[in-house]
Amino acid sequence: MDAVSGEGEIYRPSREDLGKWVYRKTWLEIIGEKLKALSDTKEDFGKRCNLVRQAYMEMGDIILEAAQQGDMTDPYFFPWNEFWKKSPPEFGLWWSIRY
Repeated sequence: MDAVSGEGEIYRPSREDLGKWVYRKTWLEIIGEKLKALSDTKEDFGKRCNLVRQAYMEMGDIILEAAQQGDMTDPYFFPWNEFWKKSPPEFGLWWSIRY
């Protein structure tokens, strides 16, 4: 996994960075599967909110690092569609704001 920097140089992440990336990607996929398994009950809404909290705790260092550099992270690292699908009125509102 290589990326080209703004100066045209190729950036090759360290094994540690690559390991973190793979771990987080896998972890976010698991979160998405957990969201799909939940229903539209009050209890499950609380569980969905806890999954969001966990995701932001996991990604917090990336978000803060980007902010310190005057940059932004991708707000869609979390599977928001799966979060809001269980609640049609909120999903419609979220969809209209995003698109």
